[in-house]
Amino acid sequence: MSHVLRQFHPSFVRSVLPLVLTMSFCLLALAGCWIPEKFDARVDVHRDGSYDFVYDGTLAFAPVLFRADNGFLSQREEDELRQKAVSFREESGYREFRYIGNGRFKVRAEKHATPGEEYYFMSEGTKLFAVESPGDGMLSIEGVTPAEDIVRQLSSSEDTLSGTLTVSVPWGAKVLRHNADREPFFFGLFGDYSWEITDLQSMPFIEIQL
Repeated sequence: MSHVLRQFHPSFVRSVLPLVLTMSFCLLALAGCWIPEKFDARVDVHRDGSYDFVYDGTLAFAPVLFRADNGFLSQREEDELRQKAVSFREESGYREFRYIGNGRFKVRAEKHATPGEEYYFMSEGTKLFAVESPGDGMLSIEGVTPAEDIVRQLSSSEDTLSGTLTVSVPWGAKVLRHNADREPFFFGLFGDYSWEITDLQSMPFIEIQL
């Protein structure tokens, strides 16, 4: 969009840019796209197939990143983002969902899942992490790569992605495959599987046979 606007007189650009960005925000907001930025995520798998998931960190709302980082957010839009945080806090599974400004939210999500239950953070439609149970004692945990336009949103923002995912696997479970940066040592007795996530195209995954 910027290379198109450069063809016009600066005064015209200044007058039309807020309108164009507001329209873009309204269209993109329908997608409800979220970007994890600085976070610690953890999944503790238990022997019966149940598990606990925790996400503690910040989330950026992709549709407003460009506007926020360039100082274009209006007071009305800031108020709408605060209200969005309030609506999420009313849902189960969020211990904290607080707007901290600049299009970012402080979030702590906690989920205890029963054996066979699948879980998607934040939802199945906008999942950032997925825990799925295809049956026969199988459990798969993975991070999901957002669409290319969302990846570009983060690459053009002021912040960089810095997160960790840790998965604790019970003794006796068989790990079929994984791409963890670190794994348990001394015959699997100590430590967990963990990933350092520094870009949105990292795709951590692990498959477990309980």
